[in-house]
Amino acid sequence: MLKEDKQLLEQIAGGDVKALGILYVLYVGRIRNFAFSMLQNSAEAEDITQDIFLKIWNSREALREVDSLKSYLFSMAHNAVLNFIKRKGVRDRYRQVSASVGTEHYEPSFQADTLELLRSIDEAIDGMSVLRKTIFRMNRYEHKTYQEIADALMISPKTVQYHISCALAELRKLL
Repeated sequence: MLKEDKQLLEQIAGGDVKALGILYVLYVGRIRNFAFSMLQNSAEAEDITQDIFLKIWNSREALREVDSLKSYLFSMAHNAVLNFIKRKGVRDRYRQVSASVGTEHYEPSFQADTLELLRSIDEAIDGMSVLRKTIFRMNRYEHKTYQEIADALMISPKTVQYHISCALAELRKLL
């Protein structure tokens, strides 16, 4: 790690708000662009970027243990985006289930069965590798094409296709 990066992290860990401001100016654009490349939504990317810098400040004492500032920041961004995608997918599926159960034909057992099925699917997806899980969620929950996923994750469309096929095979086996 560069000497300047190490000093900056030490200053932030010591509670220096100006040092956090410098870090923000240096990395906000790159972090936001990285988040946007995965989400394709500027408002969501901006929210995640702000959350990352807030987390840095709130857990600043841990910065003394960081070996690579750039790796640390982009790992935080990557994990924040994956967590956001997961939370968003669960909320969206819940809304779909709620909307599909009309009040005229409300059957509690149907709703319970549907929610149980969604939980089983979520558990099966959570058991997948991080890459496969991300690809599957981007395709099935965000309705992104193989090419859009490949571009966002910087992999080939054939790799996306392979992981979707494997994910579907895993789900068929478990369900």
